[in-house]
Order: sequence, then structure tokens, then C-alpha cells
Amino acid sequence: MEEAIMELVKTDVREAMRKEAQLNQLLIENSVVYRNTLRQIKIQVFTAMARNEVLRH
Repeated sequence: MEEAIMELVKTDVREAMRKEAQLNQLLIENSVVYRNTLRQIKIQVFTAMARNEVLRH
């Protein structure tokens, strides 16, 4: 899916930002993070949260 976003960036940056925010939100909503969750999953979820905050502003 990253490739599709990269192609979209070439034509419409705002739409690509919206699409990335939607994908990040799906990852955030579908991932449950507990104390014993794998580190890599935590990093992915928290990175998605941070990227969404940046895209909103």
C-alpha cells in the first residue's frame, strides 16, 4: 500500500496525506497494545499515532 501512496503523492499530495492518515488510523484502531505486546508492534502503533498528529497540523 505504501507504493500506492507514493504514486498518489506525484499527482495529489493532500489526498495522499488523507489516505496515509486513514491507514494509520486503521492500524491504531485494530492494534491492542499491552505491556507485554511485542516491541515492534508498539513502535508501529506509536509511530502511526505520531504521524497522524503531524498530518493533522
